[in-house]
Amino acid sequence: MRQSCRRTKRASVEYGDKALAAVAKQNRASAGMDLKPVATVLAQPWFRYFISFNPQPYLEKVKCPVLALNGSNDVQVRSKENLRAIEQAIRKGGNTQVTVKELEGLNHLFQTSVTGNFEE
Repeated sequence: MRQSCRRTKRASVEYGDKALAAVAKQNRASAGMDLKPVATVLAQPWFRYFISFNPQPYLEKVKCPVLALNGSNDVQVRSKENLRAIEQAIRKGGNTQVTVKELEGLNHLFQTSVTGNFEE
């Protein structure tokens, strides 16, 4: 059991490092941006749990009709991959009442956007 926890923790740390690198790459255009606050958030136990959490087993148990929406300009969630995974997990559990829709030109908050970047 301990070895499994260590592997999970190590994978979570690696994922956090990748997430920080992705944020840095995405915001390179923002010259001089201080990434220390972002790194602080990524290092928090809750965030590490959040990014390593796998919702698939829970989605497989959903039996009510589902409408899953993502904005095409969402920079926090890859909409196509996310919607595909949600639909597959729900259908795997036997629920055929699932509708997924990518909303064109909307960001993570479902606001109209051009790029979806935080500065908009």
